[in-house]
Amino acid sequence: MDVGCGLGDSTLAMAQALPKALVVGVDCDPYSVATAQSRAASKNLSNVRFICCSVEAMEKRDEWHQGFDLVLAYDVVHDMGRPREGLSAMIQVLSSQGFVLWSEPKGHSDPLLNRNPRSRFAASLSPYHCLTVSLAQQDGAGLGNMIGEDGARELAELAGCTQFEKVVPQKGERQLWYLVR
Repeated sequence: MDVGCGLGDSTLAMAQALPKALVVGVDCDPYSVATAQSRAASKNLSNVRFICCSVEAMEKRDEWHQGFDLVLAYDVVHDMGRPREGLSAMIQVLSSQGFVLWSEPKGHSDPLLNRNPRSRFAASLSPYHCLTVSLAQQDGAGLGNMIGEDGARELAELAGCTQFEKVVPQKGERQLWYLVR
């Protein structure tokens, strides 16, 4: 499952790379989901589905009772109005062997520790997009995109995660965390 799949880029890439797997993209924006569905049809992909709903609503769907082996949360948790509940729902839809791969921009929750140019730039964008997207939702948390490892670890624990591991990418400006139920 690809949470916050938007127009489906990452979902479609997974569906193409894993032709025997069912790949599900979830987004709460109807325009994005319709566009992603159209893009999947134009590529003749039969192993991908796009659903317009929140990740919390996915947790309640009976059709996913076996769970997902992978839930991808790429640059989306910090935009959620209720990130703890969203992350908790991701953990709840996992199969017994499943895991969440969660990615956020590289940075720290303490602004004084974001000294490299990339982190400063990402932090400067947060008030204009990430915070406003989150705060515009009912009871929005306004997490912002500079959650950092400490903040992610705390949020994962509050969401019911029993295992939290940092994944160190070979290159790039992302933070990655591996979570299991």
